Amino acid sequence: MDNKKFIFGVIALLLLMIGGTYAYYKWSSTENINVNVKIEGGSVTFNGGSNITGVLIPTATKEGGIKKDITVKADTVGATMNLYMDLTTIPTELKEKSFEYELYYNDTTLVKKGNFAAYNSSSNVNGISYATSGTTTLTLFTGRDISTTSTDKYTLYLWFNGKDYTNPNTMQNKTLSFDLYATGENATLAG
Repeated sequence: MDNKKFIFGVIALLLLMIGGTYAYYKWSSTENINVNVKIEGGSVTFNGGSNITGVLIPTATKEGGIKKDITVKADTVGATMNLYMDLTTIPTELKEKSFEYELYYNDTTLVKKGNFAAYNSSSNVNGISYATSGTTTLTLFTGRDISTTSTDKYTLYLWFNGKDYTNPNTMQNKTLSFDLYATGENATLAG
């Protein structure tokens, strides 16, 4: 009888540890990513509204993180678009190589990828050059042609890479705030 209680106790302890580890790594973005833009002569739509909210945990694939679809169609031939992301709030604890982003065009073509650790020419060429003060702006792309005949789709992924990295415990429960915005050339921007 005591042996059964001991085995049950060990199993319960293991389940508690696994559940605690999962909860420990789970975090939520309480500050939302604002994503509104209007281009006269074309349209840019950040699908799902103007805010991105989500819960991130370390995951083996980008699909397990935050996904934001952006659709674009021009009314004027020759219009091009630039897409930027302002990193308005990113705690030092989230500036890690394991916090990654990728931007795809029409689901298949990788436009840009990188991580949120600081740029270093010898050890992290995919990192970000953070501003010494104020907001850091990440250029996702510039000068991309906007189609007048079909709607183009861009998909932005943000995630903690749990496959290739061991994520530090300090990343949990941290708040981030990013703002996406677009500008255009050969088109008139409207407020």
